[in-house]
Amino acid sequence: MLNLFGAGDSLYDRMIDRNTTRSWVWVMLFSEGAPIEILQWLTLALAAGVAFTHYGRLSPIAAAGTPERRAALFWLLMGIALMLMLIEDAGNMRHWMRSTAYHFIGGKSSKYVELTYFFVLACVPLSALLLFGRSVLSLPRTRLYLLGGFAFYGLAAGGSAFRYDWYDSIGQWVHHTLLGDSLKITEVGGHSHYFWLMDFLVEESLEFAGATLLAAAALHFGFEFSRRRASELASTEP
Repeated sequence: MLNLFGAGDSLYDRMIDRNTTRSWVWVMLFSEGAPIEILQWLTLALAAGVAFTHYGRLSPIAAAGTPERRAALFWLLMGIALMLMLIEDAGNMRHWMRSTAYHFIGGKSSKYVELTYFFVLACVPLSALLLFGRSVLSLPRTRLYLLGGFAFYGLAAGGSAFRYDWYDSIGQWVHHTLLGDSLKITEVGGHSHYFWLMDFLVEESLEFAGATLLAAAALHFGFEFSRRRASELASTEP
């Protein structure tokens, strides 16, 4: 991506005759449906599967009002949220809703519809966190992974919701200041190189990091919760 030792130029020279607009390594890796996003889908699916597994294991043994019951409900809602996130990432539902709203209503309706969609989608994991998250947030490592995942996805979702307002200016700063103008320039579909840099490289990286942290939280919860429960049982024995 950064053309270390001329590797980027070499690859570009081999591919330019076949596809001159989308042959850049960073575009190939981070665009819609590219390897990084596919890995994100697999990670979200893993996280959702583990979340539903936690619910299935805790629900039969959890009495009302107990930490086990709260944890079970938390992971049920998180599993639903993760599946909705997977459907959104794989199917790009927001684009369909945005274009449909613009087609029938026009004006700025598409923007408001997309913002409403993001808000409704965000309410599911936030409800899990606010209503049932206490038993999960009490586990140190799980809390770190979980809040990190929320933070990364919050940045990605917030940026995507307002992408037409600031992606160009921030992308220009990222390209010039952080990357030293090292990435190949591409301008596709009426947007600038800086817009695609944010929409592909930065946004997909944030989402992949968020998905990885949420999967790590779901996986680590099982170990931490079991250890804490065993410790509590041991402390109550005569």
